[in-house]
Amino acid sequence: STRDWSSDVCSSDLIALQPSNAHFYGNYGLLLFTQGEWNAAYLAALQAEQLDPQFPPLLMGNILMAMGYPEKAAEKFARARALRPSFIDCASNEAIARLQMGDMEQGWALWEKRPDLLPEQETVFKQLPLWNGQDIDHLVLYEDQGLGDAIQFLRYVPSVKTRARSITLKVREPLRQLCVDNFPFVHVVANTTDVGGDGAQPSARCRLSSLPF
Repeated sequence: STRDWSSDVCSSDLIALQPSNAHFYGNYGLLLFTQGEWNAAYLAALQAEQLDPQFPPLLMGNILMAMGYPEKAAEKFARARALRPSFIDCASNEAIARLQMGDMEQGWALWEKRPDLLPEQETVFKQLPLWNGQDIDHLVLYEDQGLGDAIQFLRYVPSVKTRARSITLKVREPLRQLCVDNFPFVHVVANTTDVGGDGAQPSARCRLSSLPF
């Protein structure tokens, strides 16, 4: 009970018991990565891949990203995505790597597969189809990340007004007045009970960080 279970000694003990267990090396690498020991984490993740070619190299991708190699990281994320297609973090991580590389086309397309950080928004608007950029009667835009991310992607809102005859923007209360002041052509709301705007029912929805795509 007095042992420091956060130390790498415990992981080393497990590896000593089962030196061919790729998952133990993966866990060991993750521990080292969180401690900032990137070189040692890389070697542990590499050992996991060598022991089991079917071991998803998601950790290796994150290590390579942290070390400043997005091109190599993207390859690892793509491999992890092929091995675990249901694990959507692989796609969103690859998206970030490709965006860092300047591959905007694939990067933003993969970003559309990301998990939602604000799932309550999806619950409210899930009956609406996702907007794909076509001309539309009434579009609902809403936050899907944090407040800082919302501010970053709000810059794209003016480009939407040529494609949507009516726009409702759903943001949290701290951003409501900012959006009211800057987007007079948009119906801004801070709750989901008033998304009607001019009375017309929304035709589709779009997450703010999907606007570049």
